[in-house]
Amino acid sequence: MLVDIQPDPPFYALTEDDQAALVVVASLIFLIYAIVGISLKLIIRLNITSLKSHDVILLVATGLLLSQTVCIIIACNHGLGHHQDVVEPYDLEAFHKLFYASSILAIAIAASTKFSLCLLIHSINNHGRLNLANKVLFGTIVAWGISGIFTTAFQCSLPQPWLAIADEKCPVREGIFLYNGVMDIFTDVCLCLLPVAMMWKVQTTLKRKMMVIALFTTRIIVPIITIPRLIYTQNLVTDYNNATWNAVHHFIWL
Repeated sequence: MLVDIQPDPPFYALTEDDQAALVVVASLIFLIYAIVGISLKLIIRLNITSLKSHDVILLVATGLLLSQTVCIIIACNHGLGHHQDVVEPYDLEAFHKLFYASSILAIAIAASTKFSLCLLIHSINNHGRLNLANKVLFGTIVAWGISGIFTTAFQCSLPQPWLAIADEKCPVREGIFLYNGVMDIFTDVCLCLLPVAMMWKVQTTLKRKMMVIALFTTRIIVPIITIPRLIYTQNLVTDYNNATWNAVHHFIWL
């Protein structure tokens, strides 16, 4: 006797009106990539020496990234990837809370990874003008991290700062979005240029210089991605009528 066995439906079906699957896949791929990369780095580090302060901060950033990924995936169960007009009011409020949390975590993650790089540069070169420039950059990142988290946390009026539903309630939201994006790009570019200047003065072979510079300047990919993200996802902070749908590209670019 033949038995008609129907396959189970996918956890997140990708359709024209449901883009949650794209967000989940992009978030998980980036998380796995980060965990594998950082794990390999730490294994190599432990085989040579003990963990340093910049390694610990990198671990903290990984923990924050895991928390953010959880928030994003849960948000997919509360309307993220759907058009807002079909999302239930309860789910819409949950989405706004999760989006609010993930936005704050995104700044904390970016700032933490930059802290780690500044400390790594300091461990390589802790004297002279380059060290002073590194300290200034570190202070700039600290100032941006604190101000970025604070302004994002209070971008909308109390007592519900997470509820971004109208321009009147969140009059400075677009400005905060651009501020965080520009500071993210600026600090990343500085983190690419500083190691180049540092290695250029090191007495070693040109091949070794180029290898170290290449490792640091791979971070230039981040601002290259951030610039189109700011342009392409700006409607997220200006269009309040379809936030659950507009957030898809924001999280993919994130």
